[in-house]
Amino acid sequence: MMQMDIAALEKEIEGINTRLAALEENAREAHAATRREMTRVQSEHAETLRELESRVRQLEKLVAELSRQRARDREEIINTLSRSMEKAIRRYCRGGGSTTYRVSGEGYEHVVQPGETLSEIAKAYGVTVQAIVAANDIADPDRLQVGQKLFIPQ
Repeated sequence: MMQMDIAALEKEIEGINTRLAALEENAREAHAATRREMTRVQSEHAETLRELESRVRQLEKLVAELSRQRARDREEIINTLSRSMEKAIRRYCRGGGSTTYRVSGEGYEHVVQPGETLSEIAKAYGVTVQAIVAANDIADPDRLQVGQKLFIPQ
C-alpha cells in the first residue's frame, strides 16, 4: 500500500510540475506581451511628444514673428503720429494761430499746449532743442508747463 501511496504521490507531483511548467510558460508569455504593449505605448507617446514639441516650436516661431510685426506696427504708428503732430504744429504756428505768432524777424513765440514736448516743438519749427533751451534759459527741458511761452529762434 505504501508503494501505491508513493506512486500516487509521484504522479500527483508530476501533475503539479506539469501545471507549474504551464503556469511558468503562461507567465513568460504574459510578461513578453506586457513588454511588447509597453514598448508600443512608449513608441506612441514618443511620437505624440515629438509632434507636440514640433507644434510648440512652430508656435514659438509664430509668437516671435508676431512680436516683430507688433514692434514694426508700433514704430509705424509712432512715426505716423509724429509726422501728423509735426504738420499740425507747423500749420498752427505758421497759420496765425491765436497763441503762436511771429516775433520780429528773429523767431516765433510758441505757447506750450497739453501733451507737447520740447523735441516735438523743435522739430515742428525746424530748430534744435538746444537752440530753444538756450534762447529761453530753460533749466529742465523735460518740465514744460502748459501755457508757457517759448521764444523759438529761426
